[in-house]
Amino acid sequence: MKKHIFSLGATALVSMGIAGMASADAETYKVQSGDTLYSISKKYNVSVKDLQAWNNLSSTIIYTNQTLHISSSADTHTASPTSSTSQNTYKVQSGDTLYRIAKSHGLSVEQLKQYNNLSSNIIYVNQVLTVNGASAVTAPPDEKIEQPQQQAPTSTYKVKPGDTLWSIAQRHGISVSTLQQLNGLSANTIYINQTLKVNGSVAPAPAAPEVSNPVSSKPQTPNPSENQEVKKEFQVVATAYTAFCTGCSGITKIGIDLRANPNQKVIAVDPSIIPLGSRVYVDGYGEAIAGDTGGAIKGNRIDVFIPSQSDAMKWGRKTVTVKVLN
Repeated sequence: MKKHIFSLGATALVSMGIAGMASADAETYKVQSGDTLYSISKKYNVSVKDLQAWNNLSSTIIYTNQTLHISSSADTHTASPTSSTSQNTYKVQSGDTLYRIAKSHGLSVEQLKQYNNLSSNIIYVNQVLTVNGASAVTAPPDEKIEQPQQQAPTSTYKVKPGDTLWSIAQRHGISVSTLQQLNGLSANTIYINQTLKVNGSVAPAPAAPEVSNPVSSKPQTPNPSENQEVKKEFQVVATAYTAFCTGCSGITKIGIDLRANPNQKVIAVDPSIIPLGSRVYVDGYGEAIAGDTGGAIKGNRIDVFIPSQSDAMKWGRKTVTVKVLN
C-alpha cells in the first residue's frame, strides 16, 4: 500500500521584513542564554544561512553575550530617496524590506502596513507604497494570477480504469453512500464505461429484505452478470490481507482508502498478469477491483482484502479461479 506546491509566477518576493517583535533600531543582537541561531532567525524573520553569512559563522554554534549582525553591511543602507515617486509614495527596490523603508521614512513597520492595508510583511519589486499616511496606493505585482473558471457541475460520470466509488465521490464532492443512493447501488462494485449519476435527488433507500434464521453471516459472492464479458480466466493461489495491521497505511496502490471504505472489494495483483484497475471476479470472494500490489504477489497469485484480521486469517491460502472482466 502506499501532496501541491504553490509556485508564485509573479514578480519575485522582496522580503518577509523584520518581525514585529524586533526593535525599530535593531541591526545587532546580543545572544541571550538559551538562544540558538534558529530561534534568533525566527525572531527577526531571516534565515539561519543569512545569519551565518552576515557573521562569518562556519557552524551554528553561538555564545551568550556574543553580538550578532542582523543584516549584512549592504543591507544597512536606507531606502534611496530617488526611488520615491513623490513625497507621499515610494517604489520598492530589490533588497528592500518593510523595516528598511519604514525606518528611512521615520515610520514604524506597523504604521507602514496600516498606510498600505498590508496584512503581512510581503512586498514586491516596483510596488508603490504610501509613506505619509495618505490612502493606500499599493500597486499589485506585475503579473496577475488568473483564477480558474468555474465549470457547471456535471450530472453524470463515465467510469474509467482504476476508478472506485470512493475516488469518484471525492472528485465530485459527495459521499460514497450518496453516490450509491443516486445510482441504486447496494455494493461498491462498478465497471469500466459504466455511467453514474453524480448529482441530483437521492432516491429513498429500498427496505432491506427480511432474512429469517440466517445460516451464516459470510457475504454472498454471486457470479458475474451474464452481460459482462470475461476477458480471461485462470487459477491463482489466493491469500488474504487487512488494512488494520501494524504498519499498514490502509491506502492501496491506486489510492483507495480501505480504512475509510472497509466494504470495498479489492485484490492485490501482479500487474503484469492482471492490470491495475481491472474488474475481476474471484471465486469465494466476488467481484472486486485489482487495486493493490504486494512484494510477495508475483505471477499467478493474488491477495484479497478482508477488513477483519480474524476473517483474513480464516481465509488462509487456497487455489481459486479468477475471471478478468470487461
